[in-house]
Amino acid sequence: MAERLGAGLISGLFNGMAAIGGIAVALLLNRSLMAPVRMRATMIMLFFFTDLYALGWAGATSTGEATRSSLLDADILRWVFWLAPPMLAGIWLGQRSIAGASVVRFRQYVLTALTLVSLLTVLRALQALLG
Repeated sequence: MAERLGAGLISGLFNGMAAIGGIAVALLLNRSLMAPVRMRATMIMLFFFTDLYALGWAGATSTGEATRSSLLDADILRWVFWLAPPMLAGIWLGQRSIAGASVVRFRQYVLTALTLVSLLTVLRALQALLG
């Protein structure tokens, strides 16, 4: 129970700071005894509904005008529609790439993916800091 609470707190903190709260959840799920197919489905649904929730709040708090402070406007919706097909293709490719993988291999795959995402995030932050 404490592990789940801690993962939730860290996820919320990371999500509030940098919109990367999924890393803590993925690490928690990776430690679980869930079968790879079930773990993957859980992560997909969690991120899907988290993103829908955020999109809903962005729409609810937007002024309806295209201003710098607007969280949801036509440009954002265009990005959503442009990025939905590659996202679905990525989900399909991910499923094919881990089909038949052992539990150990799957968990290594998840840790490698999380490490790469984390490194890219750090590099992006450094690039922004250095100009």
